[in-house]
Amino acid sequence: ACVAVYKDGRAGVVANDAGDRVTPAVVAYSENEEIVGLAAKQSRIRNISNTVMKVKQILGRSSNDPQAQKYIVESKCLVIEKNGKLRYEIDTGEETKFVNPEDVARLIFSKMKGAYSPWSQSNLEDG
Repeated sequence: ACVAVYKDGRAGVVANDAGDRVTPAVVAYSENEEIVGLAAKQSRIRNISNTVMKVKQILGRSSNDPQAQKYIVESKCLVIEKNGKLRYEIDTGEETKFVNPEDVARLIFSKMKGAYSPWSQSNLEDG
């Protein structure tokens, strides 16, 4: 995921707090925290079953959608249907929680907004 800014007649992709122009759209869950971005992507090897990637594949979709079905089969993070909606099943050892795709997307957008703080304070509107 990335943020572009239009200024002085030009559009440009803004570097995040790590100096990268692209932030991985990945969220990893542990016992007591939610890790977003590059750190989550790097931790996926040791925490694959609690790492959400490609959330856009099921965002706003039902379990009978062909694209969602393909993602569910391929995802290393368990995706289930609960109360008629798709959820990620996250087992942190302490507890099992069910996270909806919208909350995952919200974490990614919040991280991006915070990471681009020089722009977010004066030039970006709340989203």
